[in-house]
Amino acid sequence: MQPNVLVSVMGPYPMAYEGGNTRDDLQALVKATKLAHAELYEIPDLVKTVGLTKAYDARWGAKHRGLHAMRCKAVDVARAEGWDYLYIVENDVVLAPDTLDRLLARNKDLIVPRHEFPDFPLIRAMVYNPVPPMGATGLWPIDWCGYPATLYKMSAFKGLAPMFVGGGEGFDYARWHEAGITTWMDLDVEAVNLELATPHQA
Repeated sequence: MQPNVLVSVMGPYPMAYEGGNTRDDLQALVKATKLAHAELYEIPDLVKTVGLTKAYDARWGAKHRGLHAMRCKAVDVARAEGWDYLYIVENDVVLAPDTLDRLLARNKDLIVPRHEFPDFPLIRAMVYNPVPPMGATGLWPIDWCGYPATLYKMSAFKGLAPMFVGGGEGFDYARWHEAGITTWMDLDVEAVNLELATPHQA
């Protein structure tokens, strides 16, 4: 019997780029997935503050509390409906149609594709750790990673509530590691990030 994957996009705001947009990409990903039954779910927008220009001010904090609430909403839905996997994708990430199948084939507790920033390749060091050597392939263990596109095996997180505590990726990953959850990056699968996070833009 195939597993079920809830593909949850962070809010109903697809981002356009030359040749496509991220909503169409996710719909194509869901349709192309063969190793699981996948469905697309748009997480309700719980961010009350937008248009921020300065990192770490009160509005920036409000925005990130909203993003945290959106991730928690996706977890609530996945647990209530009994989904085997939860794939949370931010709405500014470009993924190939076979991305989900390739990540599922790795059969890991938590796995992310390799995050790339076409205009700012050096930003990788601020988005996940440790950074692999140039040209590395295959699976790469990570201590932490940003949230743009993460596949969670829900059985690995059973009993861990809340799944996200907020305050940044490092806090969540530390809890997950303490619970025995392994965290990986697939260097052979790419996620293209169209925007830089506010704190990285400077």
